[in-house]
Amino acid sequence: MNSLMLKWCVTIVLTIVSFMPAFSQDLLNGSKIWTGFTFTYKVSDKVDVGYEHVHSIEARDFDFSFSQGKLFGQYQFNKKFSIGGAYSYMLLPWNGGDNQFSYHPNVFGSRTVNNLAINGTHRFRLGNKFHFKQRIIPQYFFPLVDKFRLRLNYRMKAYYRADLPLDIVPNVELGVYYYHGGIQVGYQDQTGGYSYYSPNGIHRFRMKTAIMLTPMEKWKRLKLIVFYQYQRELNLIGRDINIRNNLGEIILPFNNYTAFGVHVLYTLKHY
Repeated sequence: MNSLMLKWCVTIVLTIVSFMPAFSQDLLNGSKIWTGFTFTYKVSDKVDVGYEHVHSIEARDFDFSFSQGKLFGQYQFNKKFSIGGAYSYMLLPWNGGDNQFSYHPNVFGSRTVNNLAINGTHRFRLGNKFHFKQRIIPQYFFPLVDKFRLRLNYRMKAYYRADLPLDIVPNVELGVYYYHGGIQVGYQDQTGGYSYYSPNGIHRFRMKTAIMLTPMEKWKRLKLIVFYQYQRELNLIGRDINIRNNLGEIILPFNNYTAFGVHVLYTLKHY
């Protein structure tokens, strides 16, 4: 199979996967299996555009968890600094109670959450082997997500680049998330009364460990990532989530999970 035919096969397979329908139950805590791909088209040495897709199932019974697609662009000022933007959509299981957030079932019988994001990225390194990337990402969600309308996340990623078999690059990424503008919930004051506010604050921590490798030596544009991700929600700074109302019910419960997954990267150059 020649190089051109192989490129077309990859493109067709990725397109089919990205439009697979999703049906299932509510998103659950626990362990998940993620599969996905990122296709990047390098317009020039400074401009990238692309599409990313992630599909998640529950590890215990293989039920659908969510499916997410993202269109993105990135502009590289120099080797250290870049900016970018993205539009993402996420398909989640439908719940009739979602009507209160102006959700309506889509053609797949699930609900869609959209977000717009921008990012600023800074890269640096220590010596020749340790490389770092830090990124700030403000996101705007529509319709409203119960815990936030706006979300700000900061990520720091560290790579170890050495002469390893299959061009293996171990890496670890840490992230913290600030929520703002979610639904208003009642917080009890010292008099026993309730005041209603959005639960603005730092409420999420993520850690992702991974290895990236080149499975085919003669096809450097294709990369494979195998990873493990750990997420915990918490009340670090700001107003609490995971609180009880006057009926003893937990409002905005923590969403904690782990994910094991594989992700394929493919890059095509125009220049």
